[in-house]
Amino acid sequence: QVTQDAESMDDTQQLAMLTPAITSPEEPRPEVPATENVTVDMASLPLSFGVHWSLDRRPNPVNRKTQCVLASQSVNISDGYDRTNVQLLLTADSLYANTESNIDLSYPGSGVRLDDGTLVPFEGLAKETVAMIKGDVAALYERMAPTRIATVRLGFWPTWPVTETQEASFPLHGIGDAIKALWLCEKM
Repeated sequence: QVTQDAESMDDTQQLAMLTPAITSPEEPRPEVPATENVTVDMASLPLSFGVHWSLDRRPNPVNRKTQCVLASQSVNISDGYDRTNVQLLLTADSLYANTESNIDLSYPGSGVRLDDGTLVPFEGLAKETVAMIKGDVAALYERMAPTRIATVRLGFWPTWPVTETQEASFPLHGIGDAIKALWLCEKM
């Protein structure tokens, strides 16, 4: 196994090393039962919620502080020139859309839409490749629980000529239990 000093890696390499692998449907990891029956402790992490979400304690992609992070499976979309992976990362105080391409929030309709509901706009960029919502994320997470799909809408820079806002859809099956586990994880 090859190891590399964390200080010599860029943020994307560090995040890739720290992101727990989410298995494909062919290789399922045990799904977490309802949170009333789940004990969230260091020994139980990472926890998988179906094949789409995983909870672990790891460095936040922006401030690098170790905290509980609920991570979606990556979705590959066009960035206007090539393809990029988009991943939703939920923490106790922020929702992040993490990509491999530079984000441009001037595109119309940038934000997160739950099912066909109202768009929640991104508040800004945490880094060139990370859009964030830091407002009342507890209320946003509560709205996610009965929702089937979260759609992230982003534009990317530089694209000339300007293209259109791109979309990545994230299934939310079981997200209510995953978010409850996130809150339990934060109490550790």
